Amino acid sequence: MSIVLHMLGGRRGKSIGSVAAIALAALTITAAPASAHRVTSAVPNCTSVHLVYESTQGTTFSGTVFVDNGTVAAKWSHVAGVDVPVSGAIDVPYAHPAGPFTMYVQWHFSTGESSGLNRVAMDCTPAAPAPASAPASSPVVTSTPPTVAAAPASPPQPSSHVAGIEARGPARVAHVAVASVCATRTAQVTVTGRQMRDVTLSVNGHRVRTIRVARGTTRIRVNVPIAAGKPQTVSAHVRFRNGAAPRTLVHRAARCAAGAVQPQFTG
Repeated sequence: MSIVLHMLGGRRGKSIGSVAAIALAALTITAAPASAHRVTSAVPNCTSVHLVYESTQGTTFSGTVFVDNGTVAAKWSHVAGVDVPVSGAIDVPYAHPAGPFTMYVQWHFSTGESSGLNRVAMDCTPAAPAPASAPASSPVVTSTPPTVAAAPASPPQPSSHVAGIEARGPARVAHVAVASVCATRTAQVTVTGRQMRDVTLSVNGHRVRTIRVARGTTRIRVNVPIAAGKPQTVSAHVRFRNGAAPRTLVHRAARCAAGAVQPQFTG
């Protein structure tokens, strides 16, 4: 009796290749009387052969898978009811060459029944990979330089500019000079300095006058009264525009019968 075995896809899912067209009449079990030991379905794919069988307890079910001209691709041997079910299904993995090939299967039972799967043309060439799609263009990212911490500011330096006037050095009085003229009762006082705002003149501790110094003026001259008979103390109290500490300069002057005397005090 001839039974056509339908060639179905392997139960393990799609194989690494594709099975070539298989003639439906290729799967043929040799005609034999009805028996309790038989294969009812044999379906190959690119990784294994799926066999559905019927047997009895303790019967050995074995077989061989061949490729091309008799190359052994796999063998199996099981005892029904021991390492496989009495009746059921098994998958027999096998190795095959690259590209198209033919394969066939033979099996037998220890009770004497045997049969096989006729030669089947197969092609398990792996499918060519799909062309890679062009990668999506990456967004252009502008790298932002890392923020660099600003260097600590240098300690503030004393301002060298006050009200727009450059001071080339500390505001100070260069000197004061008092000229005593014997023919008069006054002495001429000269005060020299930078950034002077005002000068207050005193004689023997008594304020005589205060002179407002015009911006940019570096020298003033003024006469102060000098009494006869004893030396006089002349002081000049100077205040500055740029906030420097005021300074008081002291000089001695006296009326005398000699010629003009012009002492100097260097600050």
